[in-house]
Amino acid sequence: MEQERDTGRVATSLECDWGFTEDSPRNGLITSLSAKNCFVKTRALATEGQQVFVKCWLPSEHWLSLRGTVKSCIQRVGFSVNFDDLTDEHRHMIELLMDYYRTESE
Repeated sequence: MEQERDTGRVATSLECDWGFTEDSPRNGLITSLSAKNCFVKTRALATEGQQVFVKCWLPSEHWLSLRGTVKSCIQRVGFSVNFDDLTDEHRHMIELLMDYYRTESE
């Protein structure tokens, strides 16, 4: 059996669009990423339990569109999102993105 990779959390600086609909009209910055969640730095307000959509343009020049639930908020700073219903493709893209930022920080 293949040993599961230590996914942990990585610091990122990834611009994103987010919102309560798939249109994602607000801007933010993903500053922290793990296999199950992320932190979006933004001055716009979100509340715990809200469903949000997060889209980001990857270094590989592809869009990554995710859906999640707001876990916690820091007013005028940002919020953390737990990803919902990740596909295998989404999981793979998140792992690649985490590897990219790990390499960038070395």
